[in-house]
Amino acid sequence: HEHYDRAFVLYADGAYVEAQALLEEVLAACPDYRGAADLLRHAGERAARPAAHLGNPSAVPSAAANYGNWEQIPAPPATAAAAGAVAAGFTGDWEQPPVDSPAVATGEGEQDSDLARVELSIVEGLMGAFHGIWICGWVDDGCDEKGLIGLSIGGAAVFAGTAAALTWDGITMGQGTAIETGTFFGSWLGTAAWMAAGAPGDSFSSDDSWVPIFSVAFGGLAGTVAGSVLAVTAVPDSGRVALAASGGLWGGMLGLLISIIPDTYNYPPEAFGASQLIGVPLGMIAGIVGGSVHRTSRGRMFLVDLGALLGGALGVAGAVLTSDGSDFAQHVGAWSAILLPVGFGVTMWLTASLDVPDEVADHVSITPAGPGDGPGLTVSVRF
Repeated sequence: HEHYDRAFVLYADGAYVEAQALLEEVLAACPDYRGAADLLRHAGERAARPAAHLGNPSAVPSAAANYGNWEQIPAPPATAAAAGAVAAGFTGDWEQPPVDSPAVATGEGEQDSDLARVELSIVEGLMGAFHGIWICGWVDDGCDEKGLIGLSIGGAAVFAGTAAALTWDGITMGQGTAIETGTFFGSWLGTAAWMAAGAPGDSFSSDDSWVPIFSVAFGGLAGTVAGSVLAVTAVPDSGRVALAASGGLWGGMLGLLISIIPDTYNYPPEAFGASQLIGVPLGMIAGIVGGSVHRTSRGRMFLVDLGALLGGALGVAGAVLTSDGSDFAQHVGAWSAILLPVGFGVTMWLTASLDVPDEVADHVSITPAGPGDGPGLTVSVRF
């Protein structure tokens, strides 16, 4: 038994020749000794590849192969915050059935996601339905109910099918979110451009009633193209896209709040459109710049958005306390324009600990465990 334990330690330290010698003595004395034959065979295999051994904490088993193959990855840093260990007893049978390899990681570590494809297909399907309505409204004689429904369903099917087909080889959550964000903000900026131009054709009885539909549809198409180019060339992660989207959302809201401060009684559509054409792009640029220097996650940005919303709600409360009623909207604009970005920034700061840096996350090392019921392995996971 002592010879076997010593052979296991030598095997773990990479001394395969010495381990072989001891294991041969064990088998000579006890041919049926549990696990000795398998360990001897693996020691012979490892002798041809001395770089891979259990004593090296940077050696981990490949997810796509059995335990007989070891893959080198960068060793986890010494400053990792914590480690949890689970001991796995040695069963004497090292060969394990191959397991399916995980999805291929692309971009900045994100994996291809079926959920991203589903989300993208749904968003683009809605965009296609709107294009069907646009075509129906653009024709000279218009469409009846059947034509409207048919073109809507047809547009949704074409756009959703195209999105699914173009992402057949896989798409990351960040790529899908980038395209969806482009579609949404493109449509929104198309609407803003229509309103900034004075909202021509805002009545369906006018000759140019197709103008708003065309503006939204064309803006959405342009945004989709821009998002697709960004997704293919930059391959952003979902956290950075979420930060840029939040910047655009709240930038547009800030633009609206500031624009209503002077006078809400004579608030033309041109003012709203201009506030969005200025606020949304500036907010998105700020989010892109912030994402380039500070990484975040998609889930964290949901919390940050809630913080910004809470700041805006506190602005309304402040307006209730300070307004005499006749200038309530102006007070809402002033208070919320201050407290909304404060809520955004404070929540961003409070949730900073929710994002674990890459260099201390997802590191696994395997080392020998001491004899208990039998020699085993310790799997250490650094969180």
